[in-house]
Amino acid sequence: MQMRRIDQDRGSPSERGYDVEWAERARRFLAEHPVCVGCGGEATVANHRIRRTLLVAMHVDDPDADRYLEPMCASCHGRFTATHEDRWGSGSTR
Repeated sequence: MQMRRIDQDRGSPSERGYDVEWAERARRFLAEHPVCVGCGGEATVANHRIRRTLLVAMHVDDPDADRYLEPMCASCHGRFTATHEDRWGSGSTR
């Protein structure tokens, strides 16, 4: 029950800025950066080095700019997220 409430508090992915425009930017970024920074495998996730919500809170003009992203495979991204955020995805500021 608590998980559902926290997920509602976070908002949907599109409410957090992960919309159609983000999907296109991420696709382009991965085409230009196809190698995972964690393991050297195929990158499938454009990860924000600093949480996007923190970048927005800092009034960064373009929180999705390439300089804030790094290419990762799904496995490395999962480990990164588990290490740098609490269980609900709202934890550390990295």
